[in-house]
Amino acid sequence: MNPPAASPVVGSPLAAITCDHCAAPLSVPDDARFVICSHCGSRLEIQRSGGVACTHVLEKIDARTARVEHGLTELLIRERIDLLERQWAIRGGRHIDHSRDGGSVKPAAKPTIIGFIVVIAVGVTIANLAWQPGASPVGAILIASVFVVLAIVLGISDARRAAEFRRAEVRYLQARQTLLDQLKQTTM
Repeated sequence: MNPPAASPVVGSPLAAITCDHCAAPLSVPDDARFVICSHCGSRLEIQRSGGVACTHVLEKIDARTARVEHGLTELLIRERIDLLERQWAIRGGRHIDHSRDGGSVKPAAKPTIIGFIVVIAVGVTIANLAWQPGASPVGAILIASVFVVLAIVLGISDARRAAEFRRAEVRYLQARQTLLDQLKQTTM
């Protein structure tokens, strides 16, 4: 709904003010809050304070409001990115292994396979050493079996841990990219 054009209203006291856009004199009722300048067509808000009245072009107010809203939207998205980063540092950190030199290592299936092969090789070597001529092969088979089972259990556990980490990392990266895309749209 458009505000009424500035024109005298019969029976209302009139205030003499000027248009904030074109400086044309306007006569408006004392109780009016909005008016359209009859000279330039600007939509104006009338503000009164202590007996003084002035006008403000609504388009300027709208533009400032839009800039503030845009800045607030950008700030909220950046805050969500920061929160996501902090949450990932905590959640992702649970999956990370730490090396002796203080570095961090993501869980991965490849070292698990290598570890699996090493444990089986060690088990077979120990079983061969335990199998002496004339001795029962039961002890050697038992030792080799223990190492094979241990390798399988550790391999499955590490592979599962690597898969959980990768799924969590993918969810994090997707959520982060979504927020970055939103941020990019707000800065265009």
